[in-house]
Amino acid sequence: MDQWILSRLTEAVESCNKGFEKYDFPMITTAIYNFWLYELCDIYLVSYLFQLEQVLMKCLTLCLKKSL
Repeated sequence: MDQWILSRLTEAVESCNKGFEKYDFPMITTAIYNFWLYELCDIYLVSYLFQLEQVLMKCLTLCLKKSL
């Protein structure tokens, strides 16, 4: 997953660079927006939140079993 987000970041940077070269500011803002919202937040961070939630549930379950 880490390699995937880094590849998406590279693509976003390349799109921004092309936009700067062409003075195409909508291209730049779209690349940044799409990366942050749809790839970094919606996919990458959510995938880690799910894993974190599983770890926390295991820890909570263990604590409850041992303490009750």
